[in-house]
Amino acid sequence: MRWMCVYALRSALVTVALLGWAVSPSAADLLWDTGPPKTVISSGTQQFVGYISGNNSATQPQRWAAVPFRLNTAATIAEVDADWFAIAGQEAANVNYIFWQRSGLTQPTAMVNAGVLGAFAAGIGDPRISGSPAYLHRYTGLNISLDPGDYYFTIYASGGPNANPALAWLTGAHQPDPSLSQNFLWRSEMFPNPGFLMYNPSAIQPAPGQDPTDRWTTSFTLLSAAPIPEPGTLALLGVGGLGLIGFGWRRWTRVRLSGD
Repeated sequence: MRWMCVYALRSALVTVALLGWAVSPSAADLLWDTGPPKTVISSGTQQFVGYISGNNSATQPQRWAAVPFRLNTAATIAEVDADWFAIAGQEAANVNYIFWQRSGLTQPTAMVNAGVLGAFAAGIGDPRISGSPAYLHRYTGLNISLDPGDYYFTIYASGGPNANPALAWLTGAHQPDPSLSQNFLWRSEMFPNPGFLMYNPSAIQPAPGQDPTDRWTTSFTLLSAAPIPEPGTLALLGVGGLGLIGFGWRRWTRVRLSGD
């Protein structure tokens, strides 16, 4: 009968472990994800395309793109992932962000939050893309608080020794909410005047079988820190787990006495 006591204790311990796993915070909680970039047709060639984001020239000092997203609840963004590549001669010091208030899909005008995501540095291969170059950049340790609502998101490069620091934000991603898909991309050259204008040049076309609006959707992911269980919840789980172990021990005792 000794195997029964071992089984009872093992079951109790496994149950406690599972309860602990269920409440352990994951690395982060997903807020919005447009997925990986994909190739589009640019000037007749299917290839990855990045939209210049930064101080592109004297006539385009705020060459930005703004992509729509939504938050259903208040959130603190702890991590931003974005696919982009460096432009030779336009390397920068920093990668920055702007969150804009959004009303429907009208022109963004009001900044809600802005700051630095991190250093302008080499990325890593995106595991979602077979044989990916170092497109993926992960910015962690952020603390960006946003209320629930409708927003646009912008990233751009700044600073450094080059006169026109910029990055190329990869497109061909996909909006998880079809209502936010657009047949154009909001882009600026100077802000606030004239601000953002509709951008949809005919030279950029969808790849075969691709959603036509994907060519105007850049690749980014927003994540928040996972919620930490309240102490009361952990205490209850701990008491429950100890109770299960106690139950197993008592059963072990009864089985041993009966078997001997």
